[in-house]
Amino acid sequence: MHIAETECRARSLRISITTDEGIEMGHCNLLLGRNDLHKKPFALLEDVFVGETWRGQGIGRRLVMAAIVRAKQEGAYKLIASVRAQKTHLIAWYESLGIKPAGTSLRMDL
Repeated sequence: MHIAETECRARSLRISITTDEGIEMGHCNLLLGRNDLHKKPFALLEDVFVGETWRGQGIGRRLVMAAIVRAKQEGAYKLIASVRAQKTHLIAWYESLGIKPAGTSLRMDL
C-alpha cells in the first residue's frame, strides 16, 4: 500500500468592506477548492469578522452576500460556512442568509 499526494488548485480570496476613508469595517475569507468527486469547485467561508464599532449595521450580512455572489460567479456547487456549535445565535444568523446546517463539522487544532 502506498500513499500518494497530488497538488490540487485552490484559491483564497479576502473580501473586505471599508469606509470612504479606507478604514476596514470587516472582512471574510473565501476558499475556492476542487476535489475529484465534482466537476465544479466548492467554496468555504471562514473568519467573517466585523469591527466592534460597525457591528449591528449589516456589514456582516453584506460580506457574506458578497462571498455568496463570488462563489456563484466561480461556479461553486456549494458553500460551506464554519461556526462553532455553541454559537447558536450565529447559526441562526447564517440560516437567515440561506445557509443551512448540514452534517457535522469536526476539528483538530494543530
